Amino acid sequence: MATCLSNQVKCVGLFIPTYHDISDVQGAAILIESINSYKNYRIIDVDTNRLREKGEHITKEMEDMIILMLAQNQRKEDQNMSRARMYT
Repeated sequence: MATCLSNQVKCVGLFIPTYHDISDVQGAAILIESINSYKNYRIIDVDTNRLREKGEHITKEMEDMIILMLAQNQRKEDQNMSRARMYT
């Protein structure tokens, strides 16, 4: 982009926030939809509905995994507290 700007060439930058090392198919859908909506051109012929559905599925799996990890951590803390009370 800096090269385009310094050479007075029109450019557009699209940035999608995402997490490192995690597949982001919803981000891909946003990018495709943004490119296709730019000046009403349909440049990329991809059905983004499937990408969005897959993204929702991945998000749900991640939420379930986080809930499971939090529950496991809570159980460990509860066990440690019980053991500490036994020795006091």
